Amino acid sequence: MGFPKLKVLKSSKQYFDANVNPKGGRSSGKIGYECPRCKSWLSDVPVECVLCGLTLITSPHLARSYHHLFPIPAFKEVTATDTSGAARCKGCCKRFLSGDSKAQCTSCKNVFCEECDIFIHDSLHNCPGCNSIDPA
Repeated sequence: MGFPKLKVLKSSKQYFDANVNPKGGRSSGKIGYECPRCKSWLSDVPVECVLCGLTLITSPHLARSYHHLFPIPAFKEVTATDTSGAARCKGCCKRFLSGDSKAQCTSCKNVFCEECDIFIHDSLHNCPGCNSIDPA
């Protein structure tokens, strides 16, 4: 994996554009990326360099994909007797009724309703209970 440099090409220079024409196209006077391994010209990222095969991304792409690389572990389904007296969801503060589906984080042991469990795993990608623990 590599992090290409954003460059403005001078109109007097011409570079191979691996994105436009992999069989030998030329481009000039553009803003684009330079592969750190083979120095080929790339007009967009993320992409795999067609010349050297290096996967090229920018740091914001890596940051946005972090939750896909390290997903939050599934919560444990719990019954009314397993919740240690939790009367409300830690996420939305909704009062639990008998028969409500509940899920418990295996790390912080907080209990969440089914809607919050789905939201945490599908959208938030972080447990609010774990994030509110003081690291000190």
